Amino acid sequence: MPRCTEGARDGNAGARPAFDDPRYAGFGEMVLVTTCGAPEDNGFVLAVVDITGPLPPPGTIYGAEIYHHETWTRRFLGDVFGLTLDSSGNIYAAATTIYFVRFGAPIPDPGAVYRIDHKTAMITKFVSLPNKGPALGNINYDCTHDSFYVSNHDDGRIYQVDPSGRILSSYDHATASVRFGPGTEPGEPDGVFVPLGERVWAVQSHRGRLYYSVWQQDRTRPGPPNQIWSVALQPNGVLDPATKTLEISSPPLGFYSSPVSDISFGPEQLMMAVERTMEGDTFSKSHVARALEWQEDGSGIWAPSSRSFAIGWEVSDTNAAGGVDYEHERGNGPLHVWFTGDQVAPQVYGLQGTPQTGGAGADSTLIDLGTSKAYLGDVEIPVGGAALPPDDDPTTGPEPPTD
Repeated sequence: MPRCTEGARDGNAGARPAFDDPRYAGFGEMVLVTTCGAPEDNGFVLAVVDITGPLPPPGTIYGAEIYHHETWTRRFLGDVFGLTLDSSGNIYAAATTIYFVRFGAPIPDPGAVYRIDHKTAMITKFVSLPNKGPALGNINYDCTHDSFYVSNHDDGRIYQVDPSGRILSSYDHATASVRFGPGTEPGEPDGVFVPLGERVWAVQSHRGRLYYSVWQQDRTRPGPPNQIWSVALQPNGVLDPATKTLEISSPPLGFYSSPVSDISFGPEQLMMAVERTMEGDTFSKSHVARALEWQEDGSGIWAPSSRSFAIGWEVSDTNAAGGVDYEHERGNGPLHVWFTGDQVAPQVYGLQGTPQTGGAGADSTLIDLGTSKAYLGDVEIPVGGAALPPDDDPTTGPEPPTD
């Protein structure tokens, strides 16, 4: 049966987790999932936050309920950034090295994507992509094609993975080519970050295309503008390299821009691209990353929207930490966009929920995650009504594509 249900939206599918844990029983229908870094092995790197509301007045620090399973620590998950949810409410988190310099030790499996069960909250390894050290960028589940798309910082490819964890294909932005199955090119992976200009980070499907960001420059390595590209999804979910299209070149912030690490699509053909301040391959910094909203004009051209979003207390603040997702429904007030942010208010590091009309931290709902600067990660909001019927088999996926 189709895995896209009535409440699912193209590129935004993902059901609310329904953990059996009594500590989760009081959570409402609207929750938010977020990753973060942790300096110690016993520190939590994954959280689910209750944002059901009604939300407090703008500018208020919201004491939202936060759920951690005892296994969601760096000891069991390692360092993770990228996030997605499937149509059963399972959470998927991708290994990262963006916290590496701060935390020291290499991660055991840099190509790992972990699956967190929507009922038991237990962790299993979903897939291990070819990777010898640089780890992964981000991950997206597309229910229309019943496929996961994961960006790999070792070989620069976007991998298509089915719900059972099989690698179906991989797409190389640099060469505009596709390989089928789990095979790699000679010499890949080599344990070295793929060069800037070939390095894909954000991945997000939308209306039959996969949008992805290309990291071309950062705070210490000026170069060509950071970019967002798109490529069409074929019926079997394989990316069609003949349709590769440059959609957006990021405007500079002074003499450079920070790479886009997450993309989300909202109503009215809106796209939010959120940056993360980076100084080199594995060193996160703060305060030079933006939330940039774009709107499609009906002819396929993306232009800056009429709204502005500042991550932080002041209208000029650029404290984005790299995660974003639009709300698609809320029964008790205006819709919001949720960001991870460094210093969303003085000495508050966590989440900023801004009305979709725009604004800054003073206009937003703020949640303190108790996390330090540069430790914030990605964020995802489940879509209401996206859960699969109980008898649907979550391991059933499409047949592997063939040459």
